[in-house]
Amino acid sequence: MKTKSRAERYLHITIIVVASLLQVACSSPIYTEEKVVEVVPADNVWTFPSEIKVKAPNQQLTRVSYEDNGTQGVKQIWESGDKFVLYNSIGDSVLYTASTINSDGSSATFTLDGYTNLTGGEFYAVYRNGYIKADFTQGYPSYSLNVMGQSQSGTGNSALAQLKQYDLIASEAITDMDQEIVFISKGTLLTIIFGTFSNNAGNPDKLTIEAMNGPVNVFKSNYSSTSPNLSSYTLDVSGYSPHSTQDRAYIMLPPFTMTAGSELAITLSAKGNKEFRYVGKFTNEKNFKAATRYNFSMTSATKFDTYTDEMDQINAYYDNGWATQYKPTTGNGTQSNPYIIATAWNLAWLKAIIKLNGNTYNNSSVYYQLDTNITIDETVDWKEIGDTSISFKANFDGNGNEITGLSITAQNSHEGLFGVTDGATISNLTVSGTVSTSGSGGSYFAGLVGFATNTTIRSCDNYVNVVNNSGGSVGGIIGQSSGLIVVENCNNYGALYGNEGVGGIVGIINNAQSGSKIVSCSNYGDVNCNHRQGGGIVGYDINKELNIISCLNAGNVNGSYNWGSANFGGIAGESYISNITYCTNQGNITGLSNVGTFIGQTFGGTLSSTNTNTGTANGESNKPVGNW
Repeated sequence: MKTKSRAERYLHITIIVVASLLQVACSSPIYTEEKVVEVVPADNVWTFPSEIKVKAPNQQLTRVSYEDNGTQGVKQIWESGDKFVLYNSIGDSVLYTASTINSDGSSATFTLDGYTNLTGGEFYAVYRNGYIKADFTQGYPSYSLNVMGQSQSGTGNSALAQLKQYDLIASEAITDMDQEIVFISKGTLLTIIFGTFSNNAGNPDKLTIEAMNGPVNVFKSNYSSTSPNLSSYTLDVSGYSPHSTQDRAYIMLPPFTMTAGSELAITLSAKGNKEFRYVGKFTNEKNFKAATRYNFSMTSATKFDTYTDEMDQINAYYDNGWATQYKPTTGNGTQSNPYIIATAWNLAWLKAIIKLNGNTYNNSSVYYQLDTNITIDETVDWKEIGDTSISFKANFDGNGNEITGLSITAQNSHEGLFGVTDGATISNLTVSGTVSTSGSGGSYFAGLVGFATNTTIRSCDNYVNVVNNSGGSVGGIIGQSSGLIVVENCNNYGALYGNEGVGGIVGIINNAQSGSKIVSCSNYGDVNCNHRQGGGIVGYDINKELNIISCLNAGNVNGSYNWGSANFGGIAGESYISNITYCTNQGNITGLSNVGTFIGQTFGGTLSSTNTNTGTANGESNKPVGNW
């Protein structure tokens, strides 16, 4: 570091700031320079130079308080109270505070807060916004700044105020304190112009950007991240009431790359409903660079009354390419390289492709796998995967992840995350939400599968509350089944409500083939049955052999006391040839007649002495009650 004479030492550090434009096009910035006014102190002796100059070359930010110049870009301005920190290479630091701002905010004079003899061969300057953290453990600093949780309120330049909290501004290594310091923005600024949005749609709730049809996890949550980890990013605009189609939303993110053929979807929702959706496709690879603003206009956005309507459109418009944009971007459907389901839209695509092109994407050799937890907007009236016209026949591995927000208001039968399955395998999945009927009833309701034929389900948990008070065949895992059914290591935590054939794991097992079994499954939810055949594990099994092994019922089975109400049990409500071994009932069983801690009524099969009970069976005294 250069040592200066006393006459060259000063009390104030003067910063020359040049106003820069963030633009989509890489045109040269417009800037001005101000004459340096030097103030000489008394006898303060420092190792610092008399003057630090700061400049903003093309596409380099100096500051993160903004004025939007419309189509020209965004101008940076200094504000009173701004601070920056000067570090040496081991993390010792001094602080400078803006004391004088020129008339247009393009330059400022900064005053050193305190005195120091900061030494070192390299220095680093960081704009201090209260969120940036610098780590000097390796000598050269690494910076951390989490961009999650951005929220915008207001319009015009006030809408940009939140950005200063999420843009990391720092210099490269400074080896000569007499040189000009260059502050570099690490952030990419996205500006979304609402375009077609109008007040008729209501005030906005959130704005979401989502990467599709390419490497989906392109967004970083933190500037210090070494690899992308987000497929979408949401800006809270619930406090923002736009009045013009030119009003804007602003998001500051770490730089990211969209690959050739990938798409960026921008969705603006109002009151929780998806209202406007803009999708732009990148013919060539596009790098969203630091210190650059990118404009997106939603004037060509497609309007939907609700998020549900858009999902419904996937089926209607699949042939002309509408649904192809939601196809998983990873995997080829083999067991070693399954299709990766990463978003709710991928699930919607799966629903569409099963219905419209089932042979290619829907057989026992095709595999799907979740790679993350997925939340379905609760305003969506979910349309089941697989239905009576074509059932789901492939393999779906939840990979230990959860699908939340499932909401089905059904007018028909065969309802659940999966409507109808045949020869399918579903495993390692948790699902939560609500399934209920809006019509006069129907059958085959469950959290996971409405109607299952020749299906295997392993290691799945249901937290869906299932309500079908005017119909039957209600289960936590399966509503009704037939053929060879295997359910292993599954749990139900949802509350179940039905008319008849209500079971914690399976509602009704109809004509099960030899070898069908329910093994090591547990029910913790209450089973509520209005009429008959309610059981902690199975509501009703018919005609064929079923083995129920090492299962636990810890929920209460609540049968009604209406006329004809009968057959309620801790394991099975009504059973024909079931074999029940090593099972435990801990629930309290109530009803009008045929109430048992294990089986309400049986027509054959065995109830082994290996079973245990700590619950109670309660019914009218003149009706059969016992420990079947």
